[in-house]
Amino acid sequence: MLIKSQQTKFYTIITILCLILGIAISGVQLYRMRSERMRLERNNALLEKYNNSLQSDLEMERAKATVSQSYADSKIIQIRESDICQRLYKSVKPINEADMAEVTALVNRLYPDFSTRLAKFGVVKDHEVRMCYLIKMGLKTSRLAILLSRTDSAISNGRMRLYKKVFGVEGKGEDWDKVIKSL
Repeated sequence: MLIKSQQTKFYTIITILCLILGIAISGVQLYRMRSERMRLERNNALLEKYNNSLQSDLEMERAKATVSQSYADSKIIQIRESDICQRLYKSVKPINEADMAEVTALVNRLYPDFSTRLAKFGVVKDHEVRMCYLIKMGLKTSRLAILLSRTDSAISNGRMRLYKKVFGVEGKGEDWDKVIKSL
């Protein structure tokens, strides 16, 4: 009976210790979960603040891009509606010096630093410069070929050569057109 009483006390003590240990572990887990939740809430608040800031920046950039795009669009419209552009679209003869001077004046008026930027690229040959001005006006390869008395393939090859000359890598004629339109 004494042994049984001691065993019962021993099991009771073990049970109590296990319960205390379980409660302690549960308390530590609850504390960790609460700390983790608080950390996540802080991080979420920071992320939301950062996201709002990015959204604001994005809206400002979109507004700038819209203004910039409308400004660029107005230049394109001015070029397309110009007398010289209309004449060049109808022409079946090579461009003459007077018309080329008018093209140069129009492009330089709308894009004041175009010739400077073009010169920095090392585009110095007269026919290369002419081609770049006509590309800036938005004329297609077939129209360039007519105006510059070249074949379509000669125009395409010239655009590719200019791209390689400036950037040192192979490129398409369209790649050169994008560069010229971005100036």
